[in-house]
Amino acid sequence: MVEHSRERDCFSREKSCRTIDKNYETLNAKVDRNHGSLSAKIGELSTKVDSIGNKLTAFFWVVGGLPALIGVVVAVGKALHWF
Repeated sequence: MVEHSRERDCFSREKSCRTIDKNYETLNAKVDRNHGSLSAKIGELSTKVDSIGNKLTAFFWVVGGLPALIGVVVAVGKALHWF
């Protein structure tokens, strides 16, 4: 009787291990698939963010540089009595 129970436990454990291995492989494949698609999306997003960042930098140069240039022109104009 004890032997029969022990054999059943071993068989049940093997079956459980195979199920766990199968579930692990399935989950691993899903993770790999999701990782690939997310990596591609992150790459596209990174390109868009870089483009927006470059435009924003140019905008700040214009917004910051234009008043400074106007200030210099006014100062020079007043110094040379143009205004």
